[in-house]
Amino acid sequence: MSDGMWYRPCQVCGEDNEAVVYRNELAEIDGQNMSYAVATCARCGFHYAAYLPKPAQYQHYYQALSKYDVVLPASAVPAVDRYRAEQAVRFVSDVLQDNECIVDLGCGYGTLLNAFSQAGWQNLHGFDPAPNAHHQAKSIYGLEGVKTSTLAETAESQWLQSADLVCLMGVLEHLPELRKDLQALCQQLGTESKLLLEVPASERFVCEDFEPFGEFSLEHIQFFSMSSLNQLMASLGWKPLKTMILELPTGTTDSLLCLYGQAAEVKENELSDTDLNPYLQDSSERRETALAKIRETQGPLIIFGAGSHTARLLPYLSQQGCSERVLAIVDNNDNLQGKKMGGWQISKPDKLLPSYPDATVLVSSYRSQQAIADALRQHYPNPILKIYSANDH
Repeated sequence: MSDGMWYRPCQVCGEDNEAVVYRNELAEIDGQNMSYAVATCARCGFHYAAYLPKPAQYQHYYQALSKYDVVLPASAVPAVDRYRAEQAVRFVSDVLQDNECIVDLGCGYGTLLNAFSQAGWQNLHGFDPAPNAHHQAKSIYGLEGVKTSTLAETAESQWLQSADLVCLMGVLEHLPELRKDLQALCQQLGTESKLLLEVPASERFVCEDFEPFGEFSLEHIQFFSMSSLNQLMASLGWKPLKTMILELPTGTTDSLLCLYGQAAEVKENELSDTDLNPYLQDSSERRETALAKIRETQGPLIIFGAGSHTARLLPYLSQQGCSERVLAIVDNNDNLQGKKMGGWQISKPDKLLPSYPDATVLVSSYRSQQAIADALRQHYPNPILKIYSANDH
């Protein structure tokens, strides 16, 4: 972990008494070192990144490297994202009136807003930091109400004051200034407003089929259990109205889905958080199995994928003397092409792979490794290396 990291206290209870449990070394992307140290609060047990890049680096990441700027057809939206949106609408439908105002913060290209629209709600608004998200929402779903804005900018605007439901789906785990941003947001909401939150459930990090250290992505810097999420919201004056663990398809971490309302007085309960040690131990064993498959191969490698998985993989390839075998990194994301990850410039697959037909393509993905491998075999003669032998996704 490099020097000069930004330190922050526990985002649930505010204490500085933390213990580092894992150092998440990540290869630089676009000149940004996004590595961080995962810590556990000694007072309340919450797991979070205590030493991490400054907020400005995350803002750069979301605005310059976002997947929501990539032009996609509607058919390319992941099925799991559609399912999450449909389940979220079902979860809150019994507490919403037909004409109520719904605001989705961190809406991406509008999958949740589209699900609300399909279910009959029309007073819909979305905000996302990706510059092209509003164009994507219109192109994919025909949505007009998506605007470019960070969470902090939205909290300073007047949009939230008329909102009946504010959604933060897959957002809280990303926020470097979580408590500050939530406080600012809550101050703008009316007394009858409700909050719909979704975050990965740390209770389900360990399961039969999971990506080693996959929860420690370039972007995820908070790791919530139901207990810690309720404790955070209680400290801000909100009580749970409905909660559930949303079971998601194999290969995707199950979510906490929680609806909150304001309360004049909320009792803070003693927090009992998930033990991360089983996840850390099992992840280490799974990673070693994957690395062994790479060591068993010979000759040059081209890495397919320039996301969090590759950012975690590259430091370990270097430690094991395999990085000199890497010729290049390729990715289909137009936003990443031409930028650097580690010491390699990210290239478009069809511009580079034809020049190296004998190089082994290492599929650097967990959930999508089989789909990527199948697509590569249709277009290129290269040997394909899949490093996970569990159920392919």
